[in-house]
Amino acid sequence: MSRIIITDDSITARLTIQKLIQEYFAAAGREAPEFLQAASGEEVLGQLSGTTDLLLITLDVNMPGKDGLTLAEEIQKSRPGIPILVISANVQKSIQDRAGSMGLHFLEKPVNLEKMKASLAKLGL
Repeated sequence: MSRIIITDDSITARLTIQKLIQEYFAAAGREAPEFLQAASGEEVLGQLSGTTDLLLITLDVNMPGKDGLTLAEEIQKSRPGIPILVISANVQKSIQDRAGSMGLHFLEKPVNLEKMKASLAKLGL
């Protein structure tokens, strides 16, 4: 079964993102993947070491420890090809430009189903 890692230091944000992704898959008549959640970059890196068949990783920009974009660089080096969706309230142009230059998709918080659908469709999910 494919997996998605949802990363945000807020449990509420993680649960909201998971619910929206589940709704996206349900609306398409597809079985939802297994979800893993992480509150920090360190947790994501720990989950990556034992996880195969990753469909997607979502990252927040502002988290304790490593920020989401630094973490994305590490993930891209160790696990190239895994789609990364940056979901953040930090909408500074410099953040969005950096994410874009890294080939990441950026989704502005607050997230709703329409915005999530558009982002997941762009990622080919």
